[in-house]
Amino acid sequence: MSERMQNRGFEASIQELRSRSNPATEPVQPRYVDWFDGQRISAPAVIRPPEEPKVIDINEATRELTRALMEKAGIQTYDAISSRMPEGSRLRKAIEAKALDHNPLHGVCRVGRVIVGRHFDEFSAAEFYVTNFDAHLSTTTRSFYTPTDRKGGMFFGVGVVIDQAGRRKRFDHDKGVDGKYFQTKDLGKAIYAIASISTGMSIDQLMEIDRTDHNSVKRSRAG
Repeated sequence: MSERMQNRGFEASIQELRSRSNPATEPVQPRYVDWFDGQRISAPAVIRPPEEPKVIDINEATRELTRALMEKAGIQTYDAISSRMPEGSRLRKAIEAKALDHNPLHGVCRVGRVIVGRHFDEFSAAEFYVTNFDAHLSTTTRSFYTPTDRKGGMFFGVGVVIDQAGRRKRFDHDKGVDGKYFQTKDLGKAIYAIASISTGMSIDQLMEIDRTDHNSVKRSRAG
Protein backbone atom coordinates (compact mmCIF):
# COMPACT_ATOMS: atom_id res chain seq x y z
CA MET A 1 0.00 0.00 0.00
CA SER A 2 1.47 3.40 -1.02
CA GLU A 3 2.06 6.14 1.49
CA ARG A 4 -0.38 8.33 -0.44
CA MET A 5 -3.19 5.79 -0.08
CA GLN A 6 -2.53 5.40 3.65
CA ASN A 7 -2.71 9.16 4.09
CA ARG A 8 -5.99 9.31 2.19
CA GLY A 9 -7.51 6.62 4.40
CA PHE A 10 -6.33 8.32 7.56
CA GLU A 11 -7.61 11.75 6.43
CA ALA A 12 -10.98 10.23 5.52
CA SER A 13 -11.34 8.77 9.00
CA ILE A 14 -10.41 12.10 10.62
CA GLN A 15 -12.93 13.92 8.43
CA GLU A 16 -15.67 11.49 9.44
CA LEU A 17 -15.00 12.03 13.13
CA ARG A 18 -15.06 15.84 12.69
CA SER A 19 -18.41 15.65 10.94
CA ARG A 20 -20.11 14.18 14.01
CA SER A 21 -22.35 16.60 15.94
CA ASN A 22 -20.79 15.98 19.35
CA PRO A 23 -17.67 13.86 19.12
CA ALA A 24 -16.75 14.61 22.75
CA THR A 25 -19.71 12.69 24.16
CA GLU A 26 -20.77 10.35 21.38
CA PRO A 27 -19.08 6.96 21.66
CA VAL A 28 -16.96 6.19 18.63
CA GLN A 29 -17.04 2.64 17.33
CA PRO A 30 -14.57 1.55 14.62
CA ARG A 31 -16.18 0.94 11.25
CA TYR A 32 -13.08 -0.56 9.77
CA VAL A 33 -10.30 -2.59 11.27
CA ASP A 34 -7.70 -2.49 8.55
CA TRP A 35 -6.72 -1.25 5.13
CA PHE A 36 -5.33 -3.86 2.81
CA ASP A 37 -4.26 -3.01 -0.74
CA GLY A 38 -6.66 -0.08 -0.59
CA GLN A 39 -9.61 -2.30 0.55
CA ARG A 40 -11.50 -1.39 3.72
CA ILE A 41 -12.47 -4.43 5.78
CA SER A 42 -15.61 -4.08 7.92
CA ALA A 43 -15.33 -4.80 11.62
CA PRO A 44 -16.84 -8.15 12.63
CA ALA A 45 -20.08 -8.31 14.59
CA VAL A 46 -19.78 -8.18 18.37
CA ILE A 47 -19.13 -11.66 19.71
CA ARG A 48 -21.23 -12.28 22.80
CA PRO A 49 -20.33 -15.04 25.24
CA PRO A 50 -22.87 -17.88 25.35
CA GLU A 51 -25.49 -17.62 28.08
CA GLU A 52 -24.83 -19.79 31.06
CA PRO A 53 -27.34 -22.64 31.42
CA LYS A 54 -30.04 -22.00 34.02
CA VAL A 55 -29.47 -23.82 37.28
CA ILE A 56 -32.63 -25.54 38.48
CA ASP A 57 -33.13 -25.65 42.23
CA ILE A 58 -34.56 -29.16 42.65
CA ASN A 59 -35.61 -28.48 46.22
CA GLU A 60 -37.54 -25.33 45.25
CA ALA A 61 -39.07 -26.99 42.19
CA THR A 62 -40.27 -29.89 44.35
CA ARG A 63 -41.68 -27.46 46.90
CA GLU A 64 -43.61 -25.58 44.22
CA LEU A 65 -45.00 -28.83 42.77
CA THR A 66 -46.10 -29.98 46.23
CA ARG A 67 -47.76 -26.64 46.87
CA ALA A 68 -49.67 -26.81 43.56
CA LEU A 69 -50.83 -30.38 44.20
CA MET A 70 -51.94 -29.55 47.74
CA GLU A 71 -53.85 -26.48 46.56
CA LYS A 72 -55.77 -28.68 44.13
CA ALA A 73 -56.40 -31.24 46.89
CA GLY A 74 -57.53 -28.48 49.23
CA ILE A 75 -60.08 -27.14 46.76
CA GLN A 76 -61.45 -30.64 46.16
CA THR A 77 -61.62 -31.29 49.90
CA TYR A 78 -63.45 -28.03 50.57
CA ASP A 79 -65.98 -28.80 47.83
CA ALA A 80 -66.58 -32.25 49.31
CA ILE A 81 -67.02 -30.87 52.84
CA SER A 82 -69.04 -27.75 52.05
CA SER A 83 -71.51 -29.71 49.93
CA ARG A 84 -72.35 -31.79 53.01
CA MET A 85 -72.75 -29.02 55.56
CA PRO A 86 -76.18 -28.66 57.18
CA GLU A 87 -78.19 -25.48 56.97
CA GLY A 88 -76.78 -22.71 59.13
CA SER A 89 -73.12 -23.71 58.68
CA ARG A 90 -70.72 -20.75 58.91
CA LEU A 91 -67.90 -22.53 57.07
CA ARG A 92 -66.06 -20.27 54.63
CA LYS A 93 -63.53 -21.20 51.97
CA ALA A 94 -59.93 -20.25 52.88
CA ILE A 95 -57.49 -22.06 50.58
CA GLU A 96 -53.79 -21.72 51.41
CA ALA A 97 -51.28 -24.44 50.47
CA LYS A 98 -47.60 -24.89 51.22
CA ALA A 99 -44.82 -27.44 51.57
CA LEU A 100 -43.10 -27.95 54.90
CA ASP A 101 -39.75 -26.21 55.34
CA HIS A 102 -37.86 -29.34 56.36
CA ASN A 103 -39.38 -31.64 53.71
CA PRO A 104 -40.61 -30.29 50.34
CA LEU A 105 -42.54 -33.52 49.70
CA HIS A 106 -44.78 -32.95 52.73
CA GLY A 107 -47.64 -30.61 51.87
CA VAL A 108 -50.53 -29.06 53.77
CA CYS A 109 -53.49 -26.95 52.70
CA ARG A 110 -55.96 -24.94 54.74
CA VAL A 111 -59.37 -25.56 53.22
CA GLY A 112 -61.79 -23.56 55.35
CA ARG A 113 -62.35 -21.34 58.34
CA VAL A 114 -65.12 -20.55 60.82
CA ILE A 115 -65.11 -17.38 62.95
CA VAL A 116 -66.16 -18.41 66.45
CA GLY A 117 -65.56 -15.23 68.46
CA ARG A 118 -64.16 -11.70 68.62
CA HIS A 119 -62.22 -9.66 71.15
CA PHE A 120 -61.61 -6.06 70.12
CA ASP A 121 -59.58 -6.22 66.89
CA GLU A 122 -58.81 -9.92 67.20
CA PHE A 123 -60.93 -12.84 66.02
CA SER A 124 -61.02 -16.40 67.26
CA ALA A 125 -61.27 -18.83 64.36
CA ALA A 126 -61.34 -22.55 63.71
CA GLU A 127 -59.25 -23.52 60.70
CA PHE A 128 -59.41 -26.84 58.87
CA TYR A 129 -56.58 -28.52 56.99
CA VAL A 130 -55.71 -31.49 54.79
CA THR A 131 -52.20 -32.94 54.48
CA ASN A 132 -50.48 -35.57 52.32
CA PHE A 133 -48.61 -37.04 55.32
CA ASP A 134 -49.34 -38.24 58.84
CA ALA A 135 -47.96 -36.43 61.88
CA HIS A 136 -48.29 -35.73 65.56
CA LEU A 137 -49.50 -32.17 66.11
CA SER A 138 -48.47 -29.85 68.92
CA THR A 139 -49.46 -26.24 69.54
CA THR A 140 -47.14 -25.93 72.53
CA THR A 141 -43.79 -26.82 70.96
CA ARG A 142 -41.62 -25.07 68.38
CA SER A 143 -42.44 -27.62 65.68
CA PHE A 144 -46.16 -28.02 65.06
CA TYR A 145 -45.73 -31.09 62.83
CA THR A 146 -43.81 -34.22 63.77
CA PRO A 147 -44.22 -36.61 60.82
CA THR A 148 -44.77 -40.31 61.55
CA ASP A 149 -44.21 -43.47 59.52
CA ARG A 150 -47.93 -43.98 58.98
CA LYS A 151 -49.01 -43.88 55.35
CA GLY A 152 -51.49 -41.40 53.90
CA GLY A 153 -52.63 -37.92 54.77
CA MET A 154 -54.98 -36.57 57.42
CA PHE A 155 -57.53 -33.91 58.26
CA PHE A 156 -57.35 -31.67 61.31
CA GLY A 157 -58.81 -28.53 62.84
CA VAL A 158 -57.08 -25.98 65.07
CA GLY A 159 -58.10 -22.87 66.95
CA VAL A 160 -56.22 -19.69 66.03
CA VAL A 161 -56.37 -15.98 66.77
CA ILE A 162 -56.32 -13.83 63.63
CA ASP A 163 -56.27 -10.11 62.92
CA GLN A 164 -58.77 -8.13 60.86
CA ALA A 165 -56.93 -9.05 57.65
CA GLY A 166 -57.19 -12.77 58.45
CA ARG A 167 -53.51 -13.20 59.32
CA ARG A 168 -52.75 -15.75 62.02
CA LYS A 169 -51.23 -14.30 65.18
CA ARG A 170 -51.10 -17.33 67.47
CA PHE A 171 -52.85 -20.55 68.43
CA ASP A 172 -55.98 -20.21 70.53
CA HIS A 173 -55.25 -22.61 73.38
CA ASP A 174 -58.65 -21.96 74.94
CA LYS A 175 -60.32 -23.91 72.12
CA GLY A 176 -60.41 -27.68 71.84
CA VAL A 177 -57.50 -29.45 73.54
CA ASP A 178 -54.60 -27.02 73.61
CA GLY A 179 -56.03 -25.43 70.49
CA LYS A 180 -56.64 -28.69 68.60
CA TYR A 181 -60.25 -29.38 67.63
CA PHE A 182 -59.79 -32.74 65.90
CA GLN A 183 -57.39 -34.92 63.92
CA THR A 184 -58.45 -37.88 61.77
CA LYS A 185 -57.77 -39.82 58.60
CA ASP A 186 -61.51 -40.32 58.07
CA LEU A 187 -63.16 -37.65 55.88
CA GLY A 188 -66.58 -38.58 57.29
CA LYS A 189 -65.43 -37.86 60.85
CA ALA A 190 -63.86 -34.60 59.71
CA ILE A 191 -67.17 -33.56 58.13
CA TYR A 192 -69.06 -34.19 61.37
CA ALA A 193 -66.46 -32.27 63.39
CA ILE A 194 -66.55 -29.30 61.02
CA ALA A 195 -70.34 -29.35 60.87
CA SER A 196 -70.45 -29.26 64.69
CA ILE A 197 -68.00 -26.35 64.93
CA SER A 198 -69.67 -24.37 62.14
CA THR A 199 -73.23 -24.77 63.46
CA GLY A 200 -72.78 -25.02 67.23
CA MET A 201 -74.59 -28.37 67.33
CA SER A 202 -73.05 -31.42 68.95
CA ILE A 203 -71.93 -34.38 66.88
CA ASP A 204 -74.62 -36.49 68.59
CA GLN A 205 -77.25 -33.99 67.44
CA LEU A 206 -75.90 -34.07 63.92
CA MET A 207 -75.85 -37.86 63.86
CA GLU A 208 -79.42 -37.92 65.13
CA ILE A 209 -80.48 -35.51 62.41
CA ASP A 210 -78.56 -37.64 59.93
CA ARG A 211 -80.90 -40.52 60.70
CA THR A 212 -83.89 -38.54 59.50
CA ASP A 213 -85.05 -38.01 55.95
CA HIS A 214 -84.85 -34.22 56.07
CA ASN A 215 -81.17 -33.58 56.60
CA SER A 216 -79.15 -31.82 53.88
CA VAL A 217 -75.97 -33.62 54.97
CA LYS A 218 -77.58 -37.03 54.51
CA ARG A 219 -79.10 -36.12 51.16
CA SER A 220 -75.81 -34.81 49.77
CA ARG A 221 -73.92 -37.87 51.00
CA ALA A 222 -76.51 -40.16 49.42
CA GLY A 223 -76.31 -38.18 46.18
